[in-house]
Order: sequence, then structure tokens, then C-alpha cells
Amino acid sequence: MEVTPGIKTTEFWLTALTTLVLPVLALLVGYGLLSQEQADLWQQLLVALIAVIVPVSVAIVNKSYNESRTALKIENMTLESGASE
Repeated sequence: MEVTPGIKTTEFWLTALTTLVLPVLALLVGYGLLSQEQADLWQQLLVALIAVIVPVSVAIVNKSYNESRTALKIENMTLESGASE
């Protein structure tokens, strides 16, 4: 099984978005470039996007895990049946 580099993982991007966007919004409000209401709307949009992305990501990871486990179990059963013959 190939290990995915950290920057290509969903976890990296979700963490980056939540860690970077919220402080940027606070700075934009602090400098007067956004009103607090606008920042709240952007924050709600981010939360809504994450609410969609996380379940999809979990489903993809779960599917991949199940496929890997099934392949291992099939291989193990094949080896065991070959050894008993």
C-alpha cells in the first residue's frame, strides 16, 4: 500500500482551511476590510463546506480500507488453502 504525502491528504487540507481561514477573517475584520457580519457569513460557508467534505472523505477512506482488508483476507485464504493441499 502506497503512503500518500501529507500535502495530498484530505486531513491536511481540512486542517489548513480551518486553521488559516478563521484567523484571516479575524484580521480582515480588524483592518476594517470586512464587517463582522460578512466574516460570520464566510465562517458559516466554511463550516457548511466542511460538513459536506468530511463525510465524503470518511466514506472514501472507509471504502479504501474495506477493499484493502478484503484483498488481504482473500490472499490469506488463498495461501491457507494452498498450504493445506
